[in-house]
This record gives sequence, structure tokens and C-alpha cells, in this order.
Amino acid sequence: MKVVIMAGGTGGHIFPGLAVAQELLNMNVEVVWLGAVGGMEEQLVAQHNIPIKLLAIKGLRGKGIKGLITMPIKLLMATKAALKYFKQEKVGAIISMGGYVAAPGGLAARLKRLPLLVHEQNSKFGMTNKYLAKWAQHVLTGFNLNGLYHSQWVGNPVRAEIENLEKIDRQTNRVNVFIMGGSLGANSLNNIIPKCLLPLLAEDKVSIKHQCGKNNKTSTAQNYQNNSHVEVLEFIKDMSSVYAWADIIIARAGALSIAEINAVGLPAILVPYPYAVDDHQTSNANNIVAHKAGYIWQEKEDVAQLKTYINDLIDNQTLRQQMSVKSKALHHSNSARKVAEICLEMIA
Repeated sequence: MKVVIMAGGTGGHIFPGLAVAQELLNMNVEVVWLGAVGGMEEQLVAQHNIPIKLLAIKGLRGKGIKGLITMPIKLLMATKAALKYFKQEKVGAIISMGGYVAAPGGLAARLKRLPLLVHEQNSKFGMTNKYLAKWAQHVLTGFNLNGLYHSQWVGNPVRAEIENLEKIDRQTNRVNVFIMGGSLGANSLNNIIPKCLLPLLAEDKVSIKHQCGKNNKTSTAQNYQNNSHVEVLEFIKDMSSVYAWADIIIARAGALSIAEINAVGLPAILVPYPYAVDDHQTSNANNIVAHKAGYIWQEKEDVAQLKTYINDLIDNQTLRQQMSVKSKALHHSNSARKVAEICLEMIA
């Protein structure tokens, strides 16, 4: 009996899928993958030696009139290809983690009456998962959405080394600040945040690690005036060590970033990516703010407000401790295993 994982397009869909796949493999369940041609999943899934079928399907939004006209045909062809793949692989169940490929894959699951489990990572359902949730046997979420679409909150998968890390005791009175722009960085964070932190560096109040993204190291270091208490990194391989070092974090509000922040229990200032689909990062960040586990600052807002948030966290240790406890309370441990177990219960 095989389980298909449908996920593609972005790491936010793919990495949780890979975590669930590994749990299923640990349970001696055979896993295959359904992805889209040209997606990030082509390389990532292959690295994990999981068989993958790629469908010729892309997103509908922003494709203009031509895209709207041709999409039904492409969706039909991709659905047929998914049906053929499910039959060929003798699939027993399907897990949708979201992405373009989940539309034809979900339709094929419906037509074949195969058990379907949906996992939505964000606090706002993506378009495809929202429709699949209407007929899925189980709907699981990364955020607590109070049973929306009859969902069950299981959290978002977090790497074991992050989930199990121990915080490092600070050796100085400086507060350790981690700025994380994502694997590709965030130019606005690289430009705005240093200006807010330079006065605190001058007062010897902070030490900084800033993940700036590819080809941004020199300019970002210059924005900090090459201060000796600032370490600028293009990419961070060992995230767990940086999380263990940090006292506060300033980051985008992607679902997986927030899951890791909650797992560690870091007070956070979240800066949503303003062009995210359906503005889901703002929704993610607002969920954290509602639980008093962090602040949200939008790029369209006055930088003075961002400085206020930063100063609050730097100067108020009690506030940091309170936010840390509330952040940690939002974490669901072993979520990948829970998704895998619910999938197996569904087809038992």
C-alpha cells in the first residue's frame, strides 16, 4: 500500500511534506510524490530518494485571459495523468500539503474515491486546500483555526534538531538579535533593520546575526557600518545553533518560520512579506500577536513603530520572558508523526 504526498511550488509546502514522508517511511509505508513540472520539488524530492511524478500544471492567478481560457484543458489533462499515476502505483491514500499540483491530484482522488487528508500550513487556507477540505476525510492545520472546515490542529512539522535544542546562556549583557530574511533573504529587511539597530549597537546593547540572502553580504554589512558585534551571513546551514543563541528574532511571517520560532520560544517581531498570496503572512503574524507572543510590523508603516517594538524587547527582559512562554505554548511537538499516524488510521 502506497501513500501519495502532493506538494509543490514553494518550500512552505514541500518541506512539511518531506517531514511527513520521512515519518511514513520510518513506519515502513511506501511513499510516492506528486509534483509540478518546473517546481522546487523536482530537485528537493529527488534528493530524498522518493519517487516523483511531475504534472504539467501551473497556478491560475495572474495568467491573464489566455491563462483563464487554457486552464480548464490543462487541469483536465493533469487530472487524467494523476488518475493514471494513482492506478499505476496502486495508491491507498493521498496527503495534500498544498500547491498547484494539489488541484488535479485532489480531483483525481475524488474521482477514484481514495482517502484524502489535507494539511494546511498557513493560518489562511490556500485556494486549492480550501476546496479539497470540503470532501477530505481529515483536515489538519498548522495554526489553531478553531475547527474551520472541521479541521484538527496538529501544528507544522519542525526539524528535530530545532525542536529539541537547548538555549545557550548569554555570556554578556548584550541581547542577541537574529534577523532572518528567509533562504533568499529580504532586501527590505537588509536595509531597514540595520538603521533601527545602529543606535543600540553604539550603546553596546546588542549582538546581531543577520541572514541576508545570496549576494547581499557586503551591502548589508556596510549598512551596519561593519560593526564587530554583527555577523552577516548569506545562508545559515545550522539553524538550530543560531536559534539557541538568539534572544529575539525579526523575521518574515511564513508558516514554517513561525513554527520554528514557536518551537524554540523566541519573542518575535514579524514583518509579513507584502506580496504573499492572499496576504497570508499578515494572517500568520496576526495569529501570533493575538496570543501575545510577538509584534507585527508592516513595511508600509512608520519605521518609528518598528524601533519602538525593538526597544521594548531589548530593554524589557520580563516582556521577553513572557513572550517566550506564550510563543512556546503555540508549538505542537511531533506534528509530522501525528500527520502520518492520522493518515494510517484513515486507511486502516
